[in-house]
Amino acid sequence: MTGQDDVTISANEPESGWRRIVTIAFLIQFCSMMGVSVVFAFLPLYIESLGVESENRAVFWAGVLMFSQAIMVAVASPLWGSIADRYGAKLMLIRALFVCSIVYVLISYATGVAQLIPLFLVAGVFSGINTAMNNLVAGLVPRERLGAAIGTVQTGVFTGVAIGPLLGGFLADTFSYRIGLRAAGALLLFACTMVIVFIRERPQPVASGATRPGLLDGLRETSRSRPLMLLIGIIFLVQFAQQLVTPVMPIFIRQIAGERDNIATTVGLVLALGGVGSAIGAILMGRLADRLGQRRVLRYATVGSAVSFVLQAVTWALIPLAAARTVTGMFMGGLNTSVNSNVGALAPAASRGAAFGVAGSAFSLGNALGPLLGGAMTGLLSPRAVIVGAGGALMVGRLLVTLLDRARTDEA
Repeated sequence: MTGQDDVTISANEPESGWRRIVTIAFLIQFCSMMGVSVVFAFLPLYIESLGVESENRAVFWAGVLMFSQAIMVAVASPLWGSIADRYGAKLMLIRALFVCSIVYVLISYATGVAQLIPLFLVAGVFSGINTAMNNLVAGLVPRERLGAAIGTVQTGVFTGVAIGPLLGGFLADTFSYRIGLRAAGALLLFACTMVIVFIRERPQPVASGATRPGLLDGLRETSRSRPLMLLIGIIFLVQFAQQLVTPVMPIFIRQIAGERDNIATTVGLVLALGGVGSAIGAILMGRLADRLGQRRVLRYATVGSAVSFVLQAVTWALIPLAAARTVTGMFMGGLNTSVNSNVGALAPAASRGAAFGVAGSAFSLGNALGPLLGGAMTGLLSPRAVIVGAGGALMVGRLLVTLLDRARTDEA
């Protein structure tokens, strides 16, 4: 092949050029997650700029909006995953990136917080970027390289998450929150363009008539697998713990840092360090898991994440908080890589999209309940109590890893 075909990814060539596939997937995830994290990094502060005067009310509204989007993703993800089994993951990826890019630009024109609710709901119904990408990569990469591949793609996610808050804080301090939101939309649209240009996925033949699999068949097969359901439970707890602290971290960082002119940049920098840690952890633990085993990495990463969240909660200065958040990010990056690699390895090829759809639903349910509960707990308790709660959720995840070990042993 020559010309454009040299850089075009074919979904029917899983054994050749998979490193190039992973590189392109990394870049797409980097751009898309940078855009998404620009929005969520300063969401409570943007809500304050729309006329919500109370700090606690701004955090509460941020939790409501995150819940609204994530709960719709949770509802829609299994359906999109089943559709992907029929029509391919590329179309699902384009759908998610394009709709989110438009919605985030529209958010920048809001004049009141109530206008944000329907926009976040629409984004939720048509979102699911990570689910579609993980499904795509799992079908293209040799299984023995899946840990390293998913780790590299997750590194793109976390690198984007690391740089996004810093970019968002800089744009907010230099221009306005609205400019930051429009920049987020532009990044998502650019990622969508990369998918269209560089990913070529031929339609998969589907049986007709009575032999055509129903949309619910893959979901039923997934629900019958105890190891898959335990993994999905771990995915929920990991994301729940991570998002539990999302609405409170900007306020918590501001409380520790004190009032200063560049507070948005300071918040963005501390949040970015967590993303840097996640990027490092994803690629290192992904490769380590291919050598030592996914379950061993899961065991260490869940405990390490729980302990590091508690360390964040007991800090009283900005530098120790930033260091603890970096360590937390490393363990969380390893967790995300390991659970997604396990799903890709355990799910049958014919229902892989459905399995990732259910996993995406659990991921989004954690996204939904975490911020909502975190915002509510802040009004009743304190940011420190919320952060300790995140560590507790991960210790429950450690118990599920033990049950997963037993389930895999029973099946062996």
